[in-house]
Amino acid sequence: MRTVLVVFVGFLGTVVQGTWVAGTLPTSDINLVVSIHLGLTRTPVAGSIAAFISGLITDLATGCPKGLATGQSTIAFFLSYSLTSRFLVRGAPIEALYVTAVSVLSSLYASLVLAWLPARAFFPPPTVLAVVVHIAATSLLAPVVFAIVRRIDQAFERPKHRLI
Repeated sequence: MRTVLVVFVGFLGTVVQGTWVAGTLPTSDINLVVSIHLGLTRTPVAGSIAAFISGLITDLATGCPKGLATGQSTIAFFLSYSLTSRFLVRGAPIEALYVTAVSVLSSLYASLVLAWLPARAFFPPPTVLAVVVHIAATSLLAPVVFAIVRRIDQAFERPKHRLI
């Protein structure tokens, strides 16, 4: 249930971002941050399914090329999951730095996919400035999203029983 709520937070953030923020402020990739959190805290099966569904919902909600956000969120999940045994990602500065690194790789992936698409008139390739602003906005918003989904995890945490 808590994984479903985390995916819902990512979807709600995507809808709010697409409805009110688009065109006025630099947009961040809330779905990417949620997928990174899933990779850092969930098991491979539940987290990968949740990241895939979160990316698919983002694809449908934002109108981007189908499969772009799905691929980004799934790759971000597996990258985060594979690095959890190597790195300790705790604290707002480390989380922002980690999200920056994953966001750079994700933007590179998205730029390659958009350059590969034959219909460039519908989805023009992003400019370098737009990509840098997008990465910065995602990195600055990451600690806030991490705090929200951590609250959800704490609410569903099972009490630890002590043996006497």
